[in-house]
Amino acid sequence: FVSPGLRSKKVLLDAAGRCKLYDFVSMENAKEWTKLFWNENIPFQWMPPEFLFLETISPAGDVWSFGVLLWEIFSYGSEPYKGKTKYNVEKSLRAKRQLPLPDNCPGAIWQVMITCWEPAAEERLKIDDVTYKLAAMCHEDKERKSNCLVSKPDSVIV
Repeated sequence: FVSPGLRSKKVLLDAAGRCKLYDFVSMENAKEWTKLFWNENIPFQWMPPEFLFLETISPAGDVWSFGVLLWEIFSYGSEPYKGKTKYNVEKSLRAKRQLPLPDNCPGAIWQVMITCWEPAAEERLKIDDVTYKLAAMCHEDKERKSNCLVSKPDSVIV
């Protein structure tokens, strides 16, 4: 399963405050979802280059979108590429220009975002590696652990 266009609007909190994702698409139905995407005008700002240019959906695309979700979180809910057209976003991606560093974003989190935005899908980290890096950041300083945004998940389903 994949979650194309992963963004804050696709994250729900349960009663215990745990994040839950919704709106998954099976890989078997990915082609059909792609057709629906172009008809429904879903926000393109979270979509990876391989989707925008080649209409390819994969778990690597979810990693890209997760990086944009992190940017959204550390930008206090700002919309990525706000005010830009799909054409302008595509032009930025072709020129390998990424979203700007959010104010007050820790350098280690920024590095995770950058690895999520590797232009070549096959060179991006796997989602398990991304969650491991984020969990490691939270656990390396025990005093900050209670203030951390990410805890090691019980399981990751992609």
